[in-house]
Amino acid sequence: MAPKITHGQVATFAAAARGESGPEDTLTPPENARELAGALSGSELVTLPGAGHLPSIESPDAFAEAVRPRLSRLG
Repeated sequence: MAPKITHGQVATFAAAARGESGPEDTLTPPENARELAGALSGSELVTLPGAGHLPSIESPDAFAEAVRPRLSRLG
């Protein structure tokens, strides 16, 4: 079993993060995704309607639209 990461450890991560989640996600429910995003400095969470744990598969068009601006900024 993988070691659990605490909220305190998450808060020390130095990388910016972006998460895409769906309201139908039962593995990482929306409230958990919001909590994780809140613990990561500079993070962003996008909720995609109708998606669950795999928004890139379950809502591919909405996922592409959500990540396109971020990828454009990266070059």
